[in-house]
Amino acid sequence: MFEDIQESDSQQKVVHVWGATQKIEGGKGMKRILSLIVCFAVLFSTSLGLFSTSLAEQGNANRILQVSLEGSPDSLDPHVFSGSLSMWSTSMMHDFLIKFDDQLNIVPGLAKSWEYISDTEIKFILRDDAFFHNGRKVVAEDIKNTYERVLDEQVGSRYRAHILAIESIETNGESEVILKLSYPYSPLLARLTQVAIIPIEELDKIANEPVGCGPFKFSEYEFDQYIEMVKFEEHYDAENVKISGIRFTFLPEYNAARTAFLAGDLDILLWADPADIPNLRNQENATVVETELLALYYIGFDLTRAPFDDARIRKAIYLALDRQQYVDQVLQKNGKPMYALVDPLSPYYDEKWTTQQRIDEAKKLLADAGFPDGFTTTVVTPNTPVEGPVGEILQSQLAAIGINVKLEKPDVATYLDQVFTRNDFEVMICGTTGFGDPDDPSYTFLHPDGSNYKNFKYQNQEVWDLLEKGRSNYTEEDRKQYYSEAFQIVYDEAPIIPIMNETRYSVIHNDIKGFVARQNLTYDFSHITFTD
Repeated sequence: MFEDIQESDSQQKVVHVWGATQKIEGGKGMKRILSLIVCFAVLFSTSLGLFSTSLAEQGNANRILQVSLEGSPDSLDPHVFSGSLSMWSTSMMHDFLIKFDDQLNIVPGLAKSWEYISDTEIKFILRDDAFFHNGRKVVAEDIKNTYERVLDEQVGSRYRAHILAIESIETNGESEVILKLSYPYSPLLARLTQVAIIPIEELDKIANEPVGCGPFKFSEYEFDQYIEMVKFEEHYDAENVKISGIRFTFLPEYNAARTAFLAGDLDILLWADPADIPNLRNQENATVVETELLALYYIGFDLTRAPFDDARIRKAIYLALDRQQYVDQVLQKNGKPMYALVDPLSPYYDEKWTTQQRIDEAKKLLADAGFPDGFTTTVVTPNTPVEGPVGEILQSQLAAIGINVKLEKPDVATYLDQVFTRNDFEVMICGTTGFGDPDDPSYTFLHPDGSNYKNFKYQNQEVWDLLEKGRSNYTEEDRKQYYSEAFQIVYDEAPIIPIMNETRYSVIHNDIKGFVARQNLTYDFSHITFTD
């Protein structure tokens, strides 16, 4: 979300969000941001729960949507998990104070309206027809309890850093919530779209049997096999939910998922290999859904481990990359090179960061750091259609400057545990998404209060101060100054090395309508229908 805030005489603000514009009205002094191949039939009878009739023969109202995921979630707790698998497999069971629509405009969720009382106070008015899956009405105290849980450092929520600006939460009756901030925080509204509201009395079960207030409610879960949810008839939008449920089947091997989709045993192949897209486009009963992501594939380091505690080593790796090779070979040209922690199309980007491969300069940096003949290291990358091949290309490119890479490619669940839970790596490869604001991923990765800081452990007080100033300003002009200075230091020291962004592909059968894939790598299945 890139903000371009303009004031008029009527105290209106116009906010541009990646091409989508919203005009919002406010009161006095208001500041507002809206912003492998399957060989045995038993695999599918166990993992997919096949029916005696084909999916196409089932009635729309009784149809359970079948979707593939490349691994099991590490937790079903919507506030405490390590990767996107948990988010994707649970998000339909939850609802949020405010939400993103299909174009990443901020729209009502549990809150039907909101206003900025001042730069640091926001009042939300809740709808009165929202209920949790346990039958209890959603009230203002649930918003307070949820956010206080996320802010509790002992909980360890990945979203704590995202809402850390919230100093206190006040409620007035069942329907009014006021968030008081310790400083103006530009990305707050976008951050609130990520924090699922839960009934605090169900805390003892949400990690294994989620209880939310979303359009679908938990049904059953078999670790390493599937998670299933059914329509929640009391949801405020239930009349627009036409399917009876969703079943996410965990298929770590891409070829297994692809085979299941082509056989008609899956409705949606959520992540298709870019190299497979030409063939999938030629399938008679398949439609390719293309989404240009606000994404970043990157190389990260445990910055406390030698030799990666030396910025010269990291910069040598930065300069050894031919980023276009990754885009061409891994993404089949469906993406673009990335040189900083912000997209080249962003107003926060500076062209001086665009750097082509410089092998001789990289070798000199290695020699200056005491490694004229290079060294050996281990790089771990998840075995996905994108990150796996990225690791292979990195192995080849680093060999050109004398760095011998031992490449590890575990499945996604094992990778998440190793890298993001146990912090057991020297060099890692991963992808992440954001909402277009420079606060993410820079603060998330590099600031001590960031949710992924513990994985990388970057030390630079000047950068930390600049990132704090950037997130606490509402005007683009001021924010550009702070982020320009911060990103220049990050460019020079290379604690995180950007590689590329991505156009992501999902494939659906032609009888599916209403599937939503957003630029921030989230999905909405709630309004899917099946046609004849």
